[in-house]
Parts: sequence; structure tokens; C-alpha cells
Amino acid sequence: MKTFFLTICFFFFLLYNANSQNISIDSLNMLKKYTSIKDALKYPNDVYRLSLKRKKLKEIPKEIELFKNLIELDLSRNKIRNVNNVVSSLNYLEILNLSSNKIIEFNEELCKIRSLKKLVIGNNDIKSIPTCIQSLNNLSYLDLSLNFINNLPEEIQQLKKLKLLDLRVNPIKDEEQDKIFKLLPKTKMLISPNCNCQ
Repeated sequence: MKTFFLTICFFFFLLYNANSQNISIDSLNMLKKYTSIKDALKYPNDVYRLSLKRKKLKEIPKEIELFKNLIELDLSRNKIRNVNNVVSSLNYLEILNLSSNKIIEFNEELCKIRSLKKLVIGNNDIKSIPTCIQSLNNLSYLDLSLNFINNLPEEIQQLKKLKLLDLRVNPIKDEEQDKIFKLLPKTKMLISPNCNCQ
């Protein structure tokens, strides 16, 4: 009986924290992860985690904007080419995975997600990062690996909370690498040696 009571109390604690959008990663991992929009639409206000990876999506589904409390969204391993305004309407989104798609531009819609703490957008076709990236001032983890990026804007130094930046397998020359290290001296960087390829 005592165990049952403690379980109920813990559940309501998690629910309260989720509703107040003040939830740790450990607590978030204990919440249900929805894997289909159809199931998620049954309880839109209770959707905090949504994984739509490997769904052969060509665009970000409009229905996602109905999940106002969404904190974690996984859209990896699809065929998405553009990031639309659906993601920028999610005021509590902290974790976004767009890796292994066909995204060609890191656009302003991404820069509007001010609540974002972790952005994984590696293995796409991105060639440049816009100056508006400075708006993502809560970002602590940024994965830009396996793209076609050869430089970063100076504005990236405004990301004071950035702990890890993954730039592996991008054509970044030694001089540019040095510049990035100077812009982000407190950030751990994963970066591939310059191959000096012609």
C-alpha cells in the first residue's frame, strides 16, 4: 500500500513538473514517448515527447503544432528538406533532432525556437549557418556534423551556455577552425582535421 501511494505521489510530481515546463532530462525520460501522430492527437496536451523518426516524412507535419507542451521532438532519418514554422510555434521545445534528413538550409524558423537546449541537425546538406543563431541563447548542445559547412558566423560567440559543438566531417580549414576555437573558448568542440582537399 505504501509503495502504491509513493508511486502515485511520484507520478503527480512528474505531471506537475511537466505542466510547469520545469522538468529535468531524467524526469522527461520517464514520460511516455509517442511514436505516431494518430496516438498523440488523442491526448494533445499530454504529449511531451514525440518521435517520428524513419516515417519517410518529406515535410514537418502541421499537426505537431497542436502539441503545445512538447519538449522533445525527434524527426530524424526522414526526407525533410525544409524546416517550416511548425517547430517555431512550439514554445517549450528543448530537444530537437533533425539529423539524417535532406535539409538544405539552417533557416530563421530554427532561430525562433528560443527554448531550445539541444539541437541535432547533423548528416544533412547544410552549407552555412545564419547570424540569427545567436538567438538560441539557451542552447547547450549543437550537432552540425556531416554537413557542408566551411565557416561559422561570429555571432555564434553569443551562445554563452553552449557546452558541446560537434562539427565533425565538415570542410572547415585550419584557419577557420582556429577562429571558431577563439570564439567559443569554453565550449568542448568535436572537429575533424582539415584534409586540405582540392
